[in-house]
Amino acid sequence: MNREVVKTDCATARIPELDFEIPAFSQKGALTTIEGIIDRAVAGLEQDQPVRRAADKGVAGKIDEFIGKLKQLKEVDSSFTFIIDDPSGNSFVENPRAPQKDDALVVTHYRRTAQQDAMLGLETEETDENPADSVEDLRNEVKSGGAIEPLGTRITLHVTDPSDMTRDILKSETCSVEIPELEFELGMGALGGKFTTLEGLLKDIQDLIVKNPFTLGDSSTPSRVEKLQEFGRKVYQIMEGHMEAHFILDDPAGNSYLQNVYAPEEDPELKVEHYERTFAQNEELGLNDMRTEGYETGLTSQR
Repeated sequence: MNREVVKTDCATARIPELDFEIPAFSQKGALTTIEGIIDRAVAGLEQDQPVRRAADKGVAGKIDEFIGKLKQLKEVDSSFTFIIDDPSGNSFVENPRAPQKDDALVVTHYRRTAQQDAMLGLETEETDENPADSVEDLRNEVKSGGAIEPLGTRITLHVTDPSDMTRDILKSETCSVEIPELEFELGMGALGGKFTTLEGLLKDIQDLIVKNPFTLGDSSTPSRVEKLQEFGRKVYQIMEGHMEAHFILDDPAGNSYLQNVYAPEEDPELKVEHYERTFAQNEELGLNDMRTEGYETGLTSQR
């Protein structure tokens, strides 16, 4: 309940278990906590209750019952799901276990719809309703972000020497990063796509975790500050060659790369694996909804 939350005014907040939703643009943006968002919702509902009780006791009674359910959430007698959906991508929910992975927190990135672009005041190009044109647009869209390979790629480098820091890295937007020795995982979409070196990427990770105002703000406890500083020290030790570690790039789109400094010979410290994507990974890449079969046939029949 004490997790910090940044909720922009264009974000929607939902608690599915109560069928509860705070629509976009119904509140101003806020830096708060999950408990704070619930308290704000309760205050909003309670504000007009005296008027409702005078006008319709039945409706007021149902709202009182719902307010009670919202307040009960703060006791966490049972688990519930808190969802922030922000088409602008600017909302945030704290990971209190940072820099370690938080198994209770799932961050999903998606492509905005034309309606969401319009809601945000972004210009969108008009689309032709011709099915064949739609398929061609879809293909161009995939190509513009880099063609998605038939198999995902998992690259593991055993970092044993400071010279490893000079290895070139191409990290796509769909690639996650893992350092098991630090119990660290950076999810898909974080830091965006980059062409850099291993040292450059480690410095970016260090800055993201250690200097992040959301994880190291005024509300941070001394133990959390020490934990993050210790993470920063260990990253520095890896960069200086004082600590061995495994650096893993996992890209379901297969578009990431880590330099083999022994090429064309095999690199004894580098392992590259190709794998079949799961349904969930295909879903994140937008592949499950891509159906191009039959469009060419339909186009031929129209000619």
